[in-house]
Amino acid sequence: MTNIFAARGARTIVEKCAFIKEGEKVFIVTDYDTFPEADLIAQHAIAIGANVTIGIMSQRDLDGQEPEGTIAAAMKQAN
Repeated sequence: MTNIFAARGARTIVEKCAFIKEGEKVFIVTDYDTFPEADLIAQHAIAIGANVTIGIMSQRDLDGQEPEGTIAAAMKQAN
């Protein structure tokens, strides 16, 4: 049952929070602990027709801490 709620949450993020549209370049940033959630979001974005890339980085020491340079550069290329 948890998977159903997780999938519903991922769909809400894609459709109602991020308003992802077909053909958009989407870059999802995640860490190793939250990859399963990022994967669900990616699946829903792909189903809409978005071009999805996932960047996985080490967990930051503090929330809101700047990502490493490679991730930051990739973020600039996405819609």
